Amino acid sequence: MVVLLGQRSVCWITLVKRCFHNDREVPVIKVPKYLDSCMPQHEKKKRLMLRKNKLDSRIRGDRKAAVITSLHIPQFNFYLNQKYPKSKEVPIASAGWKSGKHKGDEIVFHPTGPNPHFLEAQDLNYDFNATGLSSIMVKALNQMNFNRPTSVQLQAIPEILAGKNVMCSAETGCGKTLAYLAPLIDNIANHKQKHGELPERHPYGIILLPTRELVYQIGGLAKELGKLLGVGVAPIFGGKPRVEQSLIHTGYDLVVTTLGLIEQHMKHVYSIDGLQTVVLDEADTLLDDSFNYNVWDLIHDMKFKSGDSNAGTQMCLVSATIPRQLEETLGDYLDIDSFSRVQTENLHRVQPHVKHVFLRIHKFDRTLRLLELLSYKLRQKRRLMIFTNDRKGCKWLYHHLLENNIDCILLSKAVDDEIRLQELERFQRGEVNVCVSTDLGSRGIDVRNVTDIINFDCPVWVADYIHRAGRTGRVGATEECCVTTFVCFKPAVNVLNQLELSLRTYSDIPFVDGNIRKARRDRKNSLRKV
Repeated sequence: MVVLLGQRSVCWITLVKRCFHNDREVPVIKVPKYLDSCMPQHEKKKRLMLRKNKLDSRIRGDRKAAVITSLHIPQFNFYLNQKYPKSKEVPIASAGWKSGKHKGDEIVFHPTGPNPHFLEAQDLNYDFNATGLSSIMVKALNQMNFNRPTSVQLQAIPEILAGKNVMCSAETGCGKTLAYLAPLIDNIANHKQKHGELPERHPYGIILLPTRELVYQIGGLAKELGKLLGVGVAPIFGGKPRVEQSLIHTGYDLVVTTLGLIEQHMKHVYSIDGLQTVVLDEADTLLDDSFNYNVWDLIHDMKFKSGDSNAGTQMCLVSATIPRQLEETLGDYLDIDSFSRVQTENLHRVQPHVKHVFLRIHKFDRTLRLLELLSYKLRQKRRLMIFTNDRKGCKWLYHHLLENNIDCILLSKAVDDEIRLQELERFQRGEVNVCVSTDLGSRGIDVRNVTDIINFDCPVWVADYIHRAGRTGRVGATEECCVTTFVCFKPAVNVLNQLELSLRTYSDIPFVDGNIRKARRDRKNSLRKV
């Protein structure tokens, strides 16, 4: 059957065929007509939202890597690379700890990286030859198993070798002692080689320290190093030299002594005429009013190098904390502009490779918590130092631990000097794994393989916390280290607030001052009376 189509039907068929067989895309309406005018504004909002999400991800940091965690306020946790807007106040998890409501809370500062002390030398593949020390000194250091310099040693050794005044400030446990000891002994050895033996009882250099324990420790290291280079080292502990014959035998090229002995020794033991170098180790402590004022007399009576003249005695100031008033104070006696500044990145900051735990507990619960903590730590074969704020509390805690069958030593000025040194030797040899100490043991003492610090009494000053925490995580430490602090009183909360704020804002701890201003004022008043 033949169906005849009209002309109009043929036209429609032709049009449909053209539509379906055309290569061009058929237009599709994706956005309703009434919304088409709103699309540019919508796209702009979308771009702003994506940018905000990207910025928020930066501000939030890495949520898998916690830096600060709070047991009771997890919304205040802080993460690696997290940043706070400058327009907003930085939240502090410990801000409410002065209230008793937060008892039982726990704040932890987690480690954020490896020990930073050797990073520079490892990256550049440096050894001690890069510091400018003589080949004999480098060989002697290698014999003593010092093979690679730390960051502070790379900076300080060339400056001291050149005879410049140096202000060396670096975090605890980074090798500051060797940073000044190696170039000083190297300079003495070179001087003796060129000019012969020094006059009898006329030392080339003096190292001043705040405690007998430090004289014992640093004097022993200096004697061992000096013996390899033919340099006589005289550690003097009190009164006349401890062993007069041995000092005569070794000579007086370098004297290592405490501050309180300077005046009487200058009259009876040795002369400072021709003295080339003076080192104040733990300078913030030596210039603090808790020690005597003989250092001011020494600085006032001697002529030190200045920017105008290279003649005079070289001064080296070494410390793990540099108070803000230090430069103002020394400016009355020394040319501050003549000092070369050696400073590390982590100065006045919490150690990045050590765990810090703060427990908000009642003061009467501390003893029980301490015994529980010691039982756990000693089962893991950890070595601990426990700090208190005064001698009386230290002595009581020592006897309390002995009564609970925990073998420990007591490090306090309440103990006789000789007994104290013997006890410290026992702890160093590993015969005892617990040391109960006042702040006497927090300054400069290089205790070996201490894995844990417990602040039974939280220090009142941030500087004291830095020094106590520095007894662990030192150069050569291989185990994970931890500092635990019992927070029971308001001054302790203030210390924690400062530490936490520093960590959250990636800034230096703001207040590390001692009582230097008072010492300076008293010194001026005494001079006026004279």
